[in-house]
Amino acid sequence: MATADDVDQKGIPKVEDSTPTPGAGRVCTDIIKHLGVFCWGTNQHVMALMDPLRGIYDPCESGSILHVCPDNESAWNRADGFSSVVIICPSQTFKGPEDPLRRFLGSCFTTHGPDNMMVVITDLEDTESEKRQIAEWKEGEYPRCPLLTLTEAEMDVISTSDTDDVYAERRMAKKVNRMREILQPCTGSSGNNLQRRETNKAIVGIFSREADSQYSWLVDLLQSDVFMDDIAEVRPCRISNNGWQQFYQDVCWCTFGILYHTRNRGRINVTDVNGSLYDEELEHLSSRLGKKKVIVVIDDLSDSSEQQKANILRNQPSIMNMAEDLFLISHEEKTSSYQRRLMVDREQLRSKLQMVIEKMRKNKNDYKKNIGGYLRRTMHQIASHIPSSPSGENNEKSQLYGEKSKDEKENFGVEFALPSSSKKKSIGIFSRSSLSEYSWLKTLLESQDFSDQVRSVHSFYVSNDISKFYQDVTRCAYGILYHSRNRGRINVTDVTDSLYDKELEYLYSILGKKNVVVVIDDLEATSDAMKGELLRTQGSIENLAEDLILVKDTSPEEKMRAMKDAFKKVLY
Repeated sequence: MATADDVDQKGIPKVEDSTPTPGAGRVCTDIIKHLGVFCWGTNQHVMALMDPLRGIYDPCESGSILHVCPDNESAWNRADGFSSVVIICPSQTFKGPEDPLRRFLGSCFTTHGPDNMMVVITDLEDTESEKRQIAEWKEGEYPRCPLLTLTEAEMDVISTSDTDDVYAERRMAKKVNRMREILQPCTGSSGNNLQRRETNKAIVGIFSREADSQYSWLVDLLQSDVFMDDIAEVRPCRISNNGWQQFYQDVCWCTFGILYHTRNRGRINVTDVNGSLYDEELEHLSSRLGKKKVIVVIDDLSDSSEQQKANILRNQPSIMNMAEDLFLISHEEKTSSYQRRLMVDREQLRSKLQMVIEKMRKNKNDYKKNIGGYLRRTMHQIASHIPSSPSGENNEKSQLYGEKSKDEKENFGVEFALPSSSKKKSIGIFSRSSLSEYSWLKTLLESQDFSDQVRSVHSFYVSNDISKFYQDVTRCAYGILYHSRNRGRINVTDVTDSLYDKELEYLYSILGKKNVVVVIDDLEATSDAMKGELLRTQGSIENLAEDLILVKDTSPEEKMRAMKDAFKKVLY
C-alpha cells in the first residue's frame, strides 16, 4: 500500500520525479508524458523487468512509470491522463468481474482501446503455463489487446538480483555454455576405428578415479536437453592403477574426453605436482583425441573463481597444454537452478522485450507526428529522428535530450523536450575512486578533441548502495569503469575481493558491450603482455566490455596526451 510520502493530497500515488538536475540539459514536462507504464504491485519479477526498460526508455523523455496497488483504485484514474498504457503485472487468475486487476484492465480498455494498450504478464511457471495463459487470453474479454508473456526462467535472466543463489546460477550457466562451445566444433567425424555411431554427435567419456556417484550430476547434465544436439552418449570410465588396458580401450570408444577430479580426495593434484593422479592419463587423452576434445573438471571447490583457476593453471600447466579448458565447480553452483536458466531461448526473449520497446517507440513517433504541425507553425522544425535501439546484448539507449526553445516558453507557456538528432554520447565514469584521481580523464573527454562525439561527461561514485548505481547508469549512453592501481591491487572482477563484478555486468546488460570500456590507471607497465594477462585472469572484462585501456603512472598532462588516441579509437 502506498505510504503518506508516496501519495499527493488527493491520495493518488506520485509520479516519479523527472525534473532534470541543474545543467543536465533536459526539459521534462506534462506535455511529453503521453505513455503510462503501470506496474501492478511491486513483485520482485515485475520490478526486475523495470530495470532494463528504465535504461532503454527514459521516463523523463517519454512518459511516466507508476506503481499501482490493487487496493488503491484512485491510482487507476491516472491512466486516463495518458494516450496509451503498458500494464506490467505478475501472473493472475481473474476470478470474477470484481477482481481488481480485471476492473483496471476494463477501465483502460474502454478509455484507450486495444491499439493503445499492452499487457505484460510475468511469473509464469513454464512454457506450458505460458501457452495456457495465451489461450485463456484469446478466449477472454480482451483478445484484441496485445499480450506479452514471460516465464519465471526468462525473468531470472532479465533480473539484476545479486543474491548468492542467483550469482551461483549465473556462474554455472556461463560454465555450461562454455562446455557447449567446446563440444559443438567436435561433433564432426572422428578417426576412431572402434566408433559405432549413426550421428555426428559426440560420445563423451568421463574419466576419473572416483565412483560414478561422485559425478552423477555431470552425467545428468550431459544427458539433458541442454546437450541433446551435441552428445549421443555419455560413458563413465573408471581409472585404476591396474586397468591401463581398459583405459586405452575406453578412450578408443570415445570422441570427447572429460577428466574429472574432486577436491574431496583431499588435494587438487591432477598433474605436475607431487602425488599427481592423472599425468599419464591426461597425456594419453590429449594425444589420442586431440587437445580441443579434452576438458578437465575439478569439483567440490569452495573457491571456483577465475583467480583460483589461474593459480591452478600456473602450478599445473599440463592442464592448459593438453586440455582445451579447465572448469572449476563449487557445490553451490552445481546444486543451483542453473539448468532452467540455460533452457531460455535468449533470442526469443530479446524479441519479446523488443515488442515492449517498439510499443513505446511507436507511441513516441505517433505523438510527435500529432503535435509536430502545431509547433512548426511558430518555431523551427522539430527534429523527428529517433535512433533505433539494436536488440540483444549490444543495446544502446535512445537519447532524446535537447535544449528548450525560447519561443516555446514565451508562446505556449510550456516546456518541451526537443529530440536531438545528434549522435553525441552522454558518458558516465563509474569508480570507487574519488573524482580527483581521474579528473584528467574527465577533462580529456570534455575537451575540444572530443566535442563531435561527447555531449556530456558525468562522474559517479560507486558505493555499496547498488540501487543508486542502477539509477546512475540510466543517465548515460556510454559507461567507463575506472580503477586505479593506487588502491593496492588490480581487482576489477573475477578475483578474490574484486570491486566491480556486479557493476560491470550491469553496465553491459543496460548499455551493451560496445558502449562499455574499462580503464585501469597508475600502472608501472602497460604492455600488450600485461593487458593479455589481465584479460586472461579477469575474463569478464573481455566478455562484458569493448576494450581494456591501461594507463601508465605519469602526470595528468602526460596521461591526457598519451590516452587521446586510445579513447578516440573506442568512441569513434
